[in-house]
Amino acid sequence: VKHRIVVPKHLVPTVITHLHYEENKHLSSYQLEKAFNRHFFGIHVKDAIKDTLKSCTLCQANKDVPKKSEFQSVSNPESPGCIFNADIIRRHQQKILVCTDLFSSYTSACFVNDEKAETLTKALIMLVTPLRNQNQVLIRTDSATGFKAIQNNQSLTKLNIKIETTDPSNKNSIATVDNAIKLLEKEIVKNAPNSTAINETVLAMACKNLNAMIRNRGLSAHVIMFS
Repeated sequence: VKHRIVVPKHLVPTVITHLHYEENKHLSSYQLEKAFNRHFFGIHVKDAIKDTLKSCTLCQANKDVPKKSEFQSVSNPESPGCIFNADIIRRHQQKILVCTDLFSSYTSACFVNDEKAETLTKALIMLVTPLRNQNQVLIRTDSATGFKAIQNNQSLTKLNIKIETTDPSNKNSIATVDNAIKLLEKEIVKNAPNSTAINETVLAMACKNLNAMIRNRGLSAHVIMFS
């Protein structure tokens, strides 16, 4: 896995500007994103690219007739803390609510006594609030009864948290959390190989170890989430 340099959020525009004007190349939006991702990692990169191109006099003078803006799928967030997947682990008569950030794969979890609307609402607020990075937050879940019951929950609406239950036929709709659950269960077994039911300490350590793992970007979920 190729490791990339993590660029703090406030320095991303500076790096993008340097790449754009390097050797007077005036790279395009596509070229800039490709050049940045080759060596660096950061968030709000596309926003920085747009701002750089808008401020470039030469690029503005030579640009073609404006094209219709492309549809930005909400399935591909550009930064952490805005879209999450959530699901429940049921093991040894315990229920664990797992919430995974779609951008970074950062995973948090807590025990829930049941799957009633009030219980799930409080647990999701507790898991998402410290991680949210946007005014509005989307949480995708499966179509279980408990999640369906909180789609229009007033407490969540007041906090600008939207619950979106997915089509049962779409097996990839919450793939991020499904993968996180598999890895989390492995970490639980590592931390408590001889246990059936586990405590909060074991769960916390399992989450910590999972978030410290190097993922597909060559960075850990913790680094991506909080960079």
